[in-house]
Amino acid sequence: MNKKSKINKVMLSISTMTLSLGAIQTNVSAEEKVPYNVLHSKPVGIEKPVDEIGHVSKVEETLSFQERLKVGDFSQRPASIMKSSEVKQIKESYSMADLNKMNNQELVETLGSIKWNQITDLFQFNEDAKAFYKDKGKMQAVIDELAHRGSTFTKDDSKGIQTFTEVLRSAFYLAFYNNELSDLNERSFQDKCLPSLKF
Repeated sequence: MNKKSKINKVMLSISTMTLSLGAIQTNVSAEEKVPYNVLHSKPVGIEKPVDEIGHVSKVEETLSFQERLKVGDFSQRPASIMKSSEVKQIKESYSMADLNKMNNQELVETLGSIKWNQITDLFQFNEDAKAFYKDKGKMQAVIDELAHRGSTFTKDDSKGIQTFTEVLRSAFYLAFYNNELSDLNERSFQDKCLPSLKF
């Protein structure tokens, strides 16, 4: 009997220690869940937004932009108007025939918004490529746009420069192997490309 009571006492002390350690652990883990360095703000509507506090004009925000210009309220910018070309859906791929059908403005906007490998027959010589590269207006538009984008690109936004470069590289490649485009190999055409390559 004495042996049984000793075992019971040991078991009771072990269970008591386990419970007390468990309570301590729960208390510590609850303290760890409290976030540090958290900015506590009041719910929306109770506190005035910072821009309302700094805004001294009593002009209603529903006035048109022209009316706000008259009273000198520049708190809101006018809604930007999307160009029709931005609304136009970008296709998965383009052929040289598609690029031939575009006017110069559509061409540079399209080339600026796609990757060079979306042009399916870029380095292939065919009648559409021949017509595209023989069009001096289109070629000059590509060169001018490359020069413009080359002067404004950033490390985060390449402005589609790769596509313009590949279109010009394709022109030189096809002109080297095909006599029909030999005028692209002339020094005068290459000199036109130099300003766009200085970016």
